[in-house]
Amino acid sequence: MLLREFITLAADIELAIAAIYDHFAEQFADNAEFSTFWRLSAEAERYHAATIRIHEATAVEGQVVDEAQLPIQVGEARQLLAQLQQTTAELATTPRTAAQAIELALEIEGEGAEVHGRSQFAFLYPELEELFSRLAEEDRAHRKSFALAKQKFGQVAP
Repeated sequence: MLLREFITLAADIELAIAAIYDHFAEQFADNAEFSTFWRLSAEAERYHAATIRIHEATAVEGQVVDEAQLPIQVGEARQLLAQLQQTTAELATTPRTAAQAIELALEIEGEGAEVHGRSQFAFLYPELEELFSRLAEEDRAHRKSFALAKQKFGQVAP
């Protein structure tokens, strides 16, 4: 797989996460503060995707990723992307409670960080080390925000 394709897949995962958070912003629109929390979370994911895509544009043309050296295989990343897209589709017919939405976000943030394989990926491709290290740090901050949101918004009606 080309490095550029791998980077595109990472960006697509971020955009799929943003779509889920956008759905929750709409679902909880009656609570302005909670809806804004979800909108801002979606914006953060779109920012991640844009940042990744900027680096995609500068990736060395034709550089190949040795998947055997990555802790997470590309097939697993594609599977996560498909699961995220399926979750978005399911949300249209199966609303979540506030607590369920936040739990899903916590799970998604963990899976996204794992599938990106950021630390090992950055080690193998030093030109991307700063990017993926920063994104991993931001994901940890997102998980903390969602944990705090669970305390504050966990009882919001669907």
